[in-house]
Amino acid sequence: MRRHGFVHLAVACAAVVALLVNGGFRLGRVDAATNWDTVVTPVAPSYLNLRTGPPFADRNGLATVAPAGLVPTPSTSSDFGDWEARYNYYPATRLLPCDGGTFNSAAGCEGVNPQGHDLSTLIAWQARFGFPPLQPGESLADYRKRNRIAIYYNESELGLGREMGCSTFTDYDNQGKPIATPGLACFVTNYGEAINDRKGALEDAVEGRRVRNTLVISYQPSLPSGYGVNFGAYDGNGLLMNTAALDYMGIRPLPGICMNCHGGTYDASKHLVQGARFLPVNVLEVKYPDDAPYTKAEQNETFRSGHDLIYRTDGTAGGGVLLTPAQREWLRALYGVRDPGAATIPPGSEAGPAGIPSGWAKAGDIYRYVISPYCAGCHNALSETNNPVASWKGFKMRWDSQKATIDNFSMPHAQATLAKFWGAHLTDDGSAGGRAVLVAKDGSAWKSARNFLVSSMEHGPDMNPAYPGPGCTDHAQCGDVTDSGRMCVNGSCQDGCGDEVGCPGSTGRAGLNVQECRRASSGIGLCVSCGRIGQPPCAGGVCNEGTNVNGVCL
Repeated sequence: MRRHGFVHLAVACAAVVALLVNGGFRLGRVDAATNWDTVVTPVAPSYLNLRTGPPFADRNGLATVAPAGLVPTPSTSSDFGDWEARYNYYPATRLLPCDGGTFNSAAGCEGVNPQGHDLSTLIAWQARFGFPPLQPGESLADYRKRNRIAIYYNESELGLGREMGCSTFTDYDNQGKPIATPGLACFVTNYGEAINDRKGALEDAVEGRRVRNTLVISYQPSLPSGYGVNFGAYDGNGLLMNTAALDYMGIRPLPGICMNCHGGTYDASKHLVQGARFLPVNVLEVKYPDDAPYTKAEQNETFRSGHDLIYRTDGTAGGGVLLTPAQREWLRALYGVRDPGAATIPPGSEAGPAGIPSGWAKAGDIYRYVISPYCAGCHNALSETNNPVASWKGFKMRWDSQKATIDNFSMPHAQATLAKFWGAHLTDDGSAGGRAVLVAKDGSAWKSARNFLVSSMEHGPDMNPAYPGPGCTDHAQCGDVTDSGRMCVNGSCQDGCGDEVGCPGSTGRAGLNVQECRRASSGIGLCVSCGRIGQPPCAGGVCNEGTNVNGVCL
């Protein structure tokens, strides 16, 4: 059984093990997130709701809880997604048939979890799919090295620290016989007590503690043809969830939140996703820790091997199963593999900025600074036949419609990505004072990827203004007011809390990610992490982990 990288130790033990192997404690921090909207950037009417609208969620894509005793159906209730995720959708279903009181329970359930595996915890999920455990006496660093673990921060996507892992496994048919085609399972554990907190999120990912949640994806050859790729989610304690939060706006139901980028459609009769794909990490757009052994150079082979594993498994499955043709071409271009029929991404291949797909060769800068970081990852997975960024020629032909999605803020569709698209300068660090990587006609750095794209496409005067507005008008446009820690201040979404806005974890929904609002003289408070190991206690000297020792939870 091949196991490639990114393997995460049992979440239930992560905090304690990390303390032992990393040699000490880190005091609680009060770090401001990296906000691209320090002046004003646009707010979208909704985020991540293209595949999570009614009947699987409300019109904003957010989860609604099905009342006890009510059996919702796709045609009558936005609670249907919650019910499906709790009782019928993989990996929640363990016994056959599906829950007897649910909609359409008799159809397709035998194909969801035919062997009846217990997948109620991340530990159980990892055991099912062949992930090796931490060995006695093995340090976290050695464990990661042995299993080719990758640690990174996905700045252009969700603004979270991440730890990813993949493993091949042998799947079995309904009669318990092994299937020749290998299966593949991957997980990504998210870190960051705040969105866009690069420093803190990377520190937590390196140390393997303060887990936010873990999302999982698997390709199982035993499932019906076209339905092999499906998802799951676990909370910071490693317990199965039916929802996940990946931005400030709130929780969304599984599997819809994943389908927004991975693609696919939900088949309520089979209780499975049809046509979803894996998402290889765009290693050119993520950020890496500064210290060994997780620098960019040190992790190139880790990522290469993981990408090769996905690429080869897709080929073995017949192609177009785990990846679309556009994704396969992108991987070959990324690593400089010129043969379109190549079966592997060879060892030693290095990812480089010259890796631009052939269809974008005539517009390399637009691809490198706009399409690659903000568009290609999801669009390449979402559709094989209607991909608006498949080539420069096709993108030009559709420019009017693409411009409309930019103008109405529906694209980019993720909250952190939209803010960066409009608010980050094209400099080495995204700030106005950073070193320019692409300059406008006046010699200054482009103020945003949006400005560079629109000016390039419309060939008019050099349009490089700061975003003039409108921005937010109320707190709810910035995040879930119950626990986002985000407020609307003078038209800009900023970190803050008070009587109208709560802090992350304050409702208990985020497990151990607890922050308290510490009021400032201006009336706008700051969310401060508390109560976990290495942090100051919460109000009243309370430690949610460890014991209060001289004002630190140890």
